Amino acid sequence: MEYSSILTFDLNNFKSIYELKLVLKKSGLKKINAKNMFDLKEEFNKLFIDAYTGNTIAYTIAGMPNQIIPMQEFIEYLINQPGISHILSQSPLNIDEILDKISDNGMDTLSDRELKFLENES
Repeated sequence: MEYSSILTFDLNNFKSIYELKLVLKKSGLKKINAKNMFDLKEEFNKLFIDAYTGNTIAYTIAGMPNQIIPMQEFIEYLINQPGISHILSQSPLNIDEILDKISDNGMDTLSDRELKFLENES
Protein backbone atom coordinates (compact mmCIF):
# COMPACT_ATOMS: atom_id res chain seq x y z
CA MET A 1 0.00 0.00 0.00
CA GLU A 2 1.23 3.48 -0.84
CA TYR A 3 0.37 6.64 1.06
CA SER A 4 0.33 9.70 -1.13
CA SER A 5 -1.95 12.05 0.77
CA ILE A 6 -2.71 12.07 4.47
CA LEU A 7 -5.54 14.14 5.91
CA THR A 8 -5.58 15.24 9.54
CA PHE A 9 -8.92 15.52 11.29
CA ASP A 10 -8.82 17.38 14.60
CA LEU A 11 -12.05 16.08 16.07
CA ASN A 12 -12.20 18.91 18.60
CA ASN A 13 -12.77 21.37 15.75
CA PHE A 14 -16.13 19.85 14.85
CA LYS A 15 -19.12 21.05 16.80
CA SER A 16 -21.64 18.81 15.02
CA ILE A 17 -21.93 15.65 12.99
CA TYR A 18 -23.28 17.74 10.13
CA GLU A 19 -20.11 19.87 10.07
CA LEU A 20 -17.94 16.76 9.98
CA LYS A 21 -20.11 15.18 7.29
CA LEU A 22 -19.59 18.22 5.04
CA VAL A 23 -15.81 18.08 5.45
CA LEU A 24 -15.74 14.34 4.77
CA LYS A 25 -17.82 14.84 1.62
CA LYS A 26 -15.58 17.68 0.36
CA SER A 27 -12.52 15.51 1.08
CA GLY A 28 -13.95 12.71 -1.02
CA LEU A 29 -14.24 10.39 1.98
CA LYS A 30 -17.83 9.29 1.45
CA LYS A 31 -17.20 5.81 2.88
CA ILE A 32 -16.50 7.15 6.38
CA ASN A 33 -19.47 7.29 8.72
CA ALA A 34 -19.53 10.85 10.16
CA LYS A 35 -21.51 9.80 13.25
CA ASN A 36 -19.05 7.02 14.13
CA MET A 37 -16.12 9.39 13.62
CA PHE A 38 -17.79 12.17 15.63
CA ASP A 39 -18.45 9.74 18.50
CA LEU A 40 -14.70 9.16 18.75
CA LYS A 41 -14.23 12.74 20.03
CA GLU A 42 -14.25 11.60 23.64
CA GLU A 43 -11.32 9.22 23.11
CA PHE A 44 -9.27 10.77 20.32
CA ASN A 45 -8.02 14.26 19.46
CA LYS A 46 -6.80 13.70 15.93
CA LEU A 47 -7.22 11.06 13.27
CA PHE A 48 -4.75 10.81 10.40
CA ILE A 49 -6.51 9.32 7.40
CA ASP A 50 -5.24 8.16 4.04
CA ALA A 51 -7.13 10.26 1.51
CA TYR A 52 -7.09 7.50 -1.11
CA THR A 53 -8.44 4.60 0.99
CA GLY A 54 -10.16 6.40 3.85
CA ASN A 55 -8.25 4.20 6.32
CA THR A 56 -7.01 5.60 9.61
CA ILE A 57 -3.21 5.37 9.66
CA ALA A 58 -2.54 7.07 13.01
CA TYR A 59 -4.26 8.90 15.86
CA THR A 60 -3.73 10.91 19.03
CA ILE A 61 -5.47 10.10 22.28
CA ALA A 62 -7.46 12.69 24.22
CA GLY A 63 -5.26 14.12 26.94
CA MET A 64 -2.07 13.23 25.02
CA PRO A 65 -2.31 15.40 21.89
CA ASN A 66 1.42 15.32 21.09
CA GLN A 67 1.78 11.54 21.06
CA ILE A 68 0.92 10.14 17.63
CA ILE A 69 0.11 6.44 17.62
CA PRO A 70 0.50 4.83 14.19
CA MET A 71 -1.51 1.82 13.04
CA GLN A 72 0.53 -1.39 12.49
CA GLU A 73 -0.02 -1.32 8.71
CA PHE A 74 1.48 2.19 8.52
CA ILE A 75 4.46 1.16 10.68
CA GLU A 76 5.16 -1.73 8.30
CA TYR A 77 4.91 0.63 5.34
CA LEU A 78 7.47 3.00 6.92
CA ILE A 79 9.84 0.20 7.87
CA ASN A 80 9.90 -1.09 4.30
CA GLN A 81 10.72 2.27 2.71
CA PRO A 82 14.18 2.49 1.13
CA GLY A 83 16.46 4.90 2.90
CA ILE A 84 18.04 7.93 1.31
CA SER A 85 21.39 6.13 1.33
CA HIS A 86 19.89 3.65 -1.14
CA ILE A 87 19.08 6.49 -3.49
CA LEU A 88 22.49 8.09 -3.04
CA SER A 89 24.30 4.81 -3.60
CA GLN A 90 22.69 4.59 -7.02
CA SER A 91 23.89 8.00 -8.18
CA PRO A 92 26.79 8.03 -10.67
CA LEU A 93 30.23 8.47 -9.19
CA ASN A 94 32.44 11.36 -10.20
CA ILE A 95 36.22 11.19 -9.98
CA ASP A 96 36.55 14.88 -9.05
CA GLU A 97 34.07 14.54 -6.17
CA ILE A 98 35.89 11.48 -4.85
CA LEU A 99 39.26 13.25 -5.03
CA ASP A 100 37.77 16.26 -3.21
CA LYS A 101 36.45 13.92 -0.53
CA ILE A 102 39.90 12.36 -0.12
CA SER A 103 41.48 15.81 0.05
CA ASP A 104 39.00 17.04 2.66
CA ASN A 105 38.56 13.94 4.81
CA GLY A 106 41.13 11.30 3.86
CA MET A 107 40.99 7.88 2.21
CA ASP A 108 39.34 6.28 5.26
CA THR A 109 36.10 8.11 4.52
CA LEU A 110 35.56 6.47 1.12
CA SER A 111 32.84 3.86 0.73
CA ASP A 112 33.53 0.44 -0.77
CA ARG A 113 31.78 1.57 -3.92
CA GLU A 114 34.01 4.65 -4.20
CA LEU A 115 37.16 2.55 -3.63
CA LYS A 116 36.14 0.09 -6.36
CA PHE A 117 35.43 3.01 -8.69
CA LEU A 118 38.92 4.40 -8.09
CA GLU A 119 40.49 0.97 -8.72
CA ASN A 120 38.67 0.68 -12.04
CA GLU A 121 39.69 4.20 -13.06
CA SER A 122 43.41 3.62 -12.50
